[in-house]
Amino acid sequence: MTISHAEILQSLHELIEMGFAKAWRLSCWGEPPMEYEGMPPLEDVKHPWGAYFYITPEGMKVHMADCPGWPFDDNGELRKDWTSPSA
Repeated sequence: MTISHAEILQSLHELIEMGFAKAWRLSCWGEPPMEYEGMPPLEDVKHPWGAYFYITPEGMKVHMADCPGWPFDDNGELRKDWTSPSA
């Protein structure tokens, strides 16, 4: 399986839009952490110490949902009765 850089960026963007992740700028040089509003600029994402992505409490609810095979059925299809925890 090959995942492109563009697919990773799109997924991060979608996670941020859904409220499941947030982007932060962190520094080891004494600067205070800064939360980005939405997706950070591409140059910050490409920089090795630019942007960090962390799960939100809402994202953790989705991650920790206790459903067998959740949200997919045995065939790998999205279950018809599944709804997002935020719904």
